[in-house]
Amino acid sequence: LVGKVNNTGLVEVPMGISIRDIIFKIGGGIKDGRKFKAAQTGGPSGGVIPDNLIDLPVDFDELDKAGSMMGSGGMIVMDESDCMVNVAHYFLKFLADESCGKCVPCREGLRQMLYIFERIMDGKGKEEDLKLLGDLSIMMKEASMCALGATAPNIVLTTLKYFKEEYEAHIYYNMCPAKVCKSLVAYVIEEEKCAGCGSCAKVCPVNAIEGENKKPYKINTDICIKCGSCIEVCPSKYSAIVKRTGIA
Repeated sequence: LVGKVNNTGLVEVPMGISIRDIIFKIGGGIKDGRKFKAAQTGGPSGGVIPDNLIDLPVDFDELDKAGSMMGSGGMIVMDESDCMVNVAHYFLKFLADESCGKCVPCREGLRQMLYIFERIMDGKGKEEDLKLLGDLSIMMKEASMCALGATAPNIVLTTLKYFKEEYEAHIYYNMCPAKVCKSLVAYVIEEEKCAGCGSCAKVCPVNAIEGENKKPYKINTDICIKCGSCIEVCPSKYSAIVKRTGIA
């Protein structure tokens, strides 16, 4: 049990226990009082279970029906700060690296999926990408020679099924709702909150932040590399630096 829960670690639970009980009774709930978004189960080849299925019993049949699997028995808990497009890309990259490459459906299917995801996350996604991802997933499930290729599309199919609106936000509006995908996010200093302390400018590795002492600073978005160092050092009493999406 790992991810955005207060208690992580190796846990032994009875078959049929609900996802809710694992997360809230054993895991101690979501960190920092955030909202539960999804749980990825079964290892890299598993799918995601959304918040509306939080009472799903954890057993082989029920997880399979939901599009995931028991697999290695792992559970990664996610909250609203996780981007499901980014999550799917993360697992696909791992699976592509692990693929032996002997069969074309798995090798090329994963490669093409990664290309599509990188395009979507870069703000260059196309409407037809959603259908193409679905078609590639079905092809891989039916034609791959081993279980890795057959189960690899689970993360794509479940995120498309349960979080399609996030894909659409990336493609149609150049927005990452969770503000994770760098190409779709801009770091901005809110002038009315900035006290002009200059802490952000001192840590910027590319000198993208300019300003005068005790006056609002500004971020040059043309050279900002979106490393996040400025947000980390901005005093919490000001919290003047924010991430915005849809304007990058």
